[in-house]
Amino acid sequence: MQRKGLLWQLFPSFLLVTLLSLALVTAFASHSLRQFYFEQTAAGLQARAFLLENQVATLLAAGDTAAVQRTCQDLGKRTQTRLTVILRSGVVVADSQEDSRLMDNHADRQEIQKAFGGTPGTSTRFSDTLQQEMMYVAVPGGQTVPPSFVVRSSLSLATMRRALQDVLGQMVLAGLGLALFASLVSYGLSRRLSHSLRALKEGAERFAGGNLNHHLQAADSEEIGALADAMNTMAVQLNDRIKAVERQRNELGAVLASMVEGVLAVDTEETVISLNNAGARLLGLTPARAVGRSVQEVVRNPDLLALVQDSLSATIGPHEQPVERDIVLHGDQEGFLQAHASSLHGADHEKIGALVVLNDVTRLRRLETIRRDFVANVSHELRTPITSVKGFVETLRDNPPADAAERGHFLQIIAMHADRLNAIIEDLLSLSRVEQEAEKAEIALVPGVLALVARSAVAACNSATASSVRPRSSRKHPKRARASSAVSVPKTNCSGQAKRWATPS
Repeated sequence: MQRKGLLWQLFPSFLLVTLLSLALVTAFASHSLRQFYFEQTAAGLQARAFLLENQVATLLAAGDTAAVQRTCQDLGKRTQTRLTVILRSGVVVADSQEDSRLMDNHADRQEIQKAFGGTPGTSTRFSDTLQQEMMYVAVPGGQTVPPSFVVRSSLSLATMRRALQDVLGQMVLAGLGLALFASLVSYGLSRRLSHSLRALKEGAERFAGGNLNHHLQAADSEEIGALADAMNTMAVQLNDRIKAVERQRNELGAVLASMVEGVLAVDTEETVISLNNAGARLLGLTPARAVGRSVQEVVRNPDLLALVQDSLSATIGPHEQPVERDIVLHGDQEGFLQAHASSLHGADHEKIGALVVLNDVTRLRRLETIRRDFVANVSHELRTPITSVKGFVETLRDNPPADAAERGHFLQIIAMHADRLNAIIEDLLSLSRVEQEAEKAEIALVPGVLALVARSAVAACNSATASSVRPRSSRKHPKRARASSAVSVPKTNCSGQAKRWATPS
C-alpha cells in the first residue's frame, strides 16, 4: 500500500472539516434566520391587524361596511398586505384584494377560530383564493367577549422566501469565500508542517548514514523545534559514544594483535566471533576467513574442539573454573599448546560464548626434552669415571698389588678419572655461566686452537688406554679385574663429549 504524504493527509482533512463546519453553520443560520424572519413577519402582520382593528370597530358600529372595504383596500395597498375582516358568523365583510361577496365562509379557518377564542391566531397554508402559500395572522376585534369580528392580515410566503434566498445567497457567498481562505491557510500550514517534518526526516537519514556532524535547523513551531534540538543532542551524544566505542574497539584490537598468546572467541552456537593474529598463526588460519564460520569448519584439532565444547557446556556459577588442557598440533613440525578456556558473559551476566587463550609451549617442551636428555647424558658421563675410580680404589684397598709400578699405574688411572670428573664438573659450571651470559647477552668469545681441546677430550675418553690396563694376577684378584674392566668407555660418548668441550672455544 502506497503511503501518502503528510500534506495530502492534513490538507484534505482541514478542508473537509472547514467545509463541514461552514455547511453546519450555514444550515443552522438559515434555519435560525428563517424562524426569526417568520416570527418577525408574524409580529408585523399582527401589528398591522391591530392598527386596522380600531378603525374597523368604529365603522362596523356605524354599520358602514363599504367604508370598511375602502379602508382595507387603502391600508393593504400601502402596506403590501392582504387585510380581511370576518364577522363572528364567518362571513367575510371586507378584503383588500378580493370581492368579499364571492369569498367562502371563514368560520372553519384555524387562525379565525383561535382569534374568536380571544387570542391572536397564526397559521400557514395554501390559499385557494390567491392560489399561493400564505401566512395568516388573525386578531380579535370589538369590546365584547367573545369578539364580534376578527381582523386578519396575510402575506405571501413567496415574498418571504425570496428575501430569505437573497440573505442565504449572501451567506453562501460569504461562506465560500471563508472556505477558500481557510483552505489556503490550511494548505499553507500543512505545507509548512510537511516541509519541517521532511527536513527532520532528511536529517534523520543523514544521521542513519553516519553523518552525525549535520545540524538540524530549528523550526518556528515550538514542538518541532524541540524535536530538532532533541535530535541534534542525540546526534552529538551518539557521535561521542560511537567514537568511544571505536576507540575502545581499536584499543582492544591493538591489544589482541600485539598479544603473543592466541585468542579464540566463539558464541553459544560454536561460531567464531573473534580470532587474533597470534591465534590464527598457531592454528594455521586466516582471521578474515575464520570469523563467522563454525569452529568445526576452521579447526581440525579434536582436542581443541572438545575443549570449546566443555567450556560451552560448563554450568554457570560463582565457582566456575576455567578449563585447561594441553593440545598437540600435528603437522610438518609437532607443536604443543597450553589452552585455557573460560565462559564469555554479556552485560546482564548471561552466557554468550567461550574464550580460549592459547600459549605456544613448543620451545619449552623442547627445552625440557633437551634438559632431560642432557641430564641423562651427564649422569652417564659421571657414572663411568665414578665406577672406574671406585673399582680401582676397592682393588687397592682389598688386594693391593705387590708391584709398586702397578700400584702407581692404578693411582695414575684414579687420578686421570678424578681429573675427568673435575673436567666434567667444570664443563657443567661453564655451561651454566654460558647460559647466564646468554640471558644477559654478554657471552665472551675467546679465540683458541680446537685441535688441543679435541686431543685432551680424546685422551680423557680414550677407551683403548683404559681397557689395556689390567692387573697381572687377575685370576688371584677378581676385584682388580672388575676395576680394570670398569675403565672401558664407549667411543660414541667420548666423541660426543669432545665435541661439547670443543664448542665453547
